[in-house]
Amino acid sequence: MIVRKYHLKDRQRLKEIFFETSTRVNFSNECERESFFQIYLGHYLDNYFEYTFVLEGSERVLGYICACPNSYKDSYLYEELSHYGLFEDLYTLYPAHLHINLTQQAQGKGGGGKLIEALITELQKHQCQGIHLITAPTARNRSFYLKNYFQDEYERQKKLFMGRRL
Repeated sequence: MIVRKYHLKDRQRLKEIFFETSTRVNFSNECERESFFQIYLGHYLDNYFEYTFVLEGSERVLGYICACPNSYKDSYLYEELSHYGLFEDLYTLYPAHLHINLTQQAQGKGGGGKLIEALITELQKHQCQGIHLITAPTARNRSFYLKNYFQDEYERQKKLFMGRRL
């Protein structure tokens, strides 16, 4: 498996992975489904493609990571994600926000860590001081993030902020 920069031709495959790995599977219509995609992945691909990497297997893309380099400045995310403002005071220490997904086939094989390190290398080139994600305190992905040095944790209103200083 190799990590490379995102190309526009990858968009459809990333969308497939997004829905394959999503905990949400039911939508009332296609518009609602598309809106869900746009909020959690499409926005990043449209606006921060230079901070998007893919994990490529021998035959196809198996995962991706993308980031908003400065959460504090992204008004779209504030408008669309009700929990986004809960951690606003932490965005100066951890300005970048990541989103990552891997297919079941790729999980547990080191590809997620490779994606994180590729993204961090890119963020450091732009003098970014920290990165974060928001998940649930009981989410099974927590151990993955802890293993990848997201060890600064803050819990508010049943949401868990995990940060890593760069």
